[in-house]
Amino acid sequence: MKFVFFGYDFSLNALMRLVNDGHELIGLYTFPCDGMFSHNTQTKEFAKALGIEAVEGKITAADIERLIAAGAKAFIAFGYKYKIPPIDEKRAYAINVHPSLLPRVRGIMPMPWIILKEPKAAGITAHQMTQKYDAGKILYQEQFPVDDTTDIEILSSRCAISGAEILSEIIKDLPARWKNAKAQNEKQASEYPEPDDAMRTFDWNKPVKETLRLSRAFGHYGCIAHIDGKRAVVFTCNGWEEKHAMPPGTIACVLPYELIVAAADGFICLKEFAVLPDRKQ
Repeated sequence: MKFVFFGYDFSLNALMRLVNDGHELIGLYTFPCDGMFSHNTQTKEFAKALGIEAVEGKITAADIERLIAAGAKAFIAFGYKYKIPPIDEKRAYAINVHPSLLPRVRGIMPMPWIILKEPKAAGITAHQMTQKYDAGKILYQEQFPVDDTTDIEILSSRCAISGAEILSEIIKDLPARWKNAKAQNEKQASEYPEPDDAMRTFDWNKPVKETLRLSRAFGHYGCIAHIDGKRAVVFTCNGWEEKHAMPPGTIACVLPYELIVAAADGFICLKEFAVLPDRKQ
């Protein structure tokens, strides 16, 4: 089957699986990545090796018409940040893969919200693409367990692996799966905004467990910490509960590779972090 793919390096495993299954990639769309928290270099190189020049930006209705005329039967999005114009399902299938158990936790970047607010919504869903984000009929979904050790890297990894398997199976029998897709229950839906800096900022007055959960929710994306009048981005940390008399936010100890900061009911050990430059006035 000829298909068009929308994604970045996070979803490269799924793209490669479809090609290895014998499907023909005829178009690739991605988005500008910062090279630190989001990447698309490998995806673009993979497409180029197949003779496809990746488009880094939005697809247009004219692009869709051109690709359908070229034989595209499926348009598959897995981590694409832009809205895709309507695709006539009588002419081609349009599928989106979303990293939550829909209809719970719709929206951009749902995994931090899953860890912080809705652990039972951890999972992955393939659904029919509609003009309302994450609201199309469900083709397949799988739930993931979440415990006190689950972080965003674990959820991302599980989505990358399962997403490839799910798409591979769906494409094998796409007409039947499309016909039997189940509508989402709108009464059960939840939706969250894209996380901002305020959401990922440590509050030293909070318990250790809450701070560590926030760290797990953002992982390599980083949390913001205010320390001794400076702003830092924290990528990994750990901590422990212990009674103490230090004001929350106090630097308790400076070690060669770690910085220990007092929290409300214990201490946070910052292991990987970087001090941010002062903001210009």
